Amino acid sequence: MAFIINLSHFIFITSLLVIFSSRSRQQRVKKWLQTAMLFSLLAAFCNMLNDFLKDIIGTIDDDSEALFALGRIFYAGGYFMIYLFFEGGMNEKPPTKRLIFFAAVTGVSIATSIIYGFDPGNYEGWVAFVGDISRRGLGVITFTYATYALNKVRKITHEVSASLQTLGGLIMTVGFFFELFSTPFLSPNEDVLILIYDISNIVIGLGLALLLVIYAINPVYVQRIPVQVFEIMVYTRGGLHLNSVKVSTRGIAPPADFDSYLVSGLATALSGFIKQITGSERELEIIKTIDRVVYFDLGERISISIIAEETTQVIIDSLHTLRQIYETHLTITRLSAEPMSEELFTRLIQEVYPYLDIITPESTATLGNAISDLS
Repeated sequence: MAFIINLSHFIFITSLLVIFSSRSRQQRVKKWLQTAMLFSLLAAFCNMLNDFLKDIIGTIDDDSEALFALGRIFYAGGYFMIYLFFEGGMNEKPPTKRLIFFAAVTGVSIATSIIYGFDPGNYEGWVAFVGDISRRGLGVITFTYATYALNKVRKITHEVSASLQTLGGLIMTVGFFFELFSTPFLSPNEDVLILIYDISNIVIGLGLALLLVIYAINPVYVQRIPVQVFEIMVYTRGGLHLNSVKVSTRGIAPPADFDSYLVSGLATALSGFIKQITGSERELEIIKTIDRVVYFDLGERISISIIAEETTQVIIDSLHTLRQIYETHLTITRLSAEPMSEELFTRLIQEVYPYLDIITPESTATLGNAISDLS
């Protein structure tokens, strides 16, 4: 039974790894997801092989116990990377206390797993209790936070896929919660513990399967974030406007009275003004107001600004990817300061930011046009 469950987890995680690797362009997001799924894949493989040795071949020795411990280490690493992914989708920088808490629980889980792997015979008492609780608890807190993040998307967008995505996260959280009760300290009956463990892993598998279906059908949800984005603009380093596009995060209605040209023109002028009066070679990267943020990604040849309600790590990483692709385009086409065609720029935005709707592409405006709105 355990072998079949871990085999199904192995298949689901492999499929998720393929989806995340092929459909996420944001490099840091891609790295987090790929690492999380790779660790989880190795963990599922170790558990599957361990169950194969124990249940099918009937071998119980130090090698099989070491496989089990290695699987626990890989799972702990995978959970921590999943936390970083969802944290990056919610905040530009993780809150220090929460990051330390997750890192501490992960560290305890890995440390006790190493102790178990080297000396399973002496894995008992408080060491075993702390190890079991930290290992199972890490899954609970990771997917509780993930479900919170997914539910925020659901509450803002009111989309069916968002609701199903939240349900998938909730099912996995429930499965990890029930797994807490499979620790030997709560019941001396081994058959009961095995039954609880199998049921909890079946529930986790159901949540995995639901998320897999959602991401396979609607890849936008690989990096869906609940933040309103208003405009993306591309300039040369000298301040010449190349391309811009007005956008709206899918499922979130933009404010009717928002003048993005006014904000972006002012931000560009302010950036140059601050650099002149301070005499600093460092350039302005971010401007914040009460409900707006203008973030600049500065390259060797161009700079790109994005106007949003707030910045998250996912938005910043996506902007960095967009700037790299744009500069590569200029290099390949041997253009020094020529804008992309409206069609090509719009297609690029839709590829890098698949959750944004294009409102009105503006590819022929100049910096003068933008600043003239201030008068």
